[in-house]
Amino acid sequence: MDATLAARERAALKGVGLAAVKGTGKGGRIAVRDVYAAERTMSGHQAPAWLFVAVLAVLAVLAVLALVFGLKIIGVAEKEDTSNTGSQPASTYTPRAPPAAESHDVSDPATEEAEPDPTPARPAGWRPARSGDAST
Repeated sequence: MDATLAARERAALKGVGLAAVKGTGKGGRIAVRDVYAAERTMSGHQAPAWLFVAVLAVLAVLAVLALVFGLKIIGVAEKEDTSNTGSQPASTYTPRAPPAAESHDVSDPATEEAEPDPTPARPAGWRPARSGDAST
């Protein structure tokens, strides 16, 4: 079994038997990455137990909330059914008539009275005064 010096040190530090490690280096030589891979397979590389407990706790809280709110929804529906003693169902639908269409009269502009022009009439040839005009 041929292994690099770093791989031998890491294997000795972590208690990994080099005989069980398959080398992926040049000529089947065991490299440090091979020792790391052997460590992961030996330990199983599992998530910590507290993570599973936390996930289960969150799921339990969500299940309880769904149960509580689900029962309240069912209770409200039952109250609606028991309060309705008439022959009609609890929810009745009454269709509305469509809104009245607006009339868009297209009238002849020649027959309509023209609105007065808001600008005052000016004499012919009138022009606005410019700055610097001597005639003002």
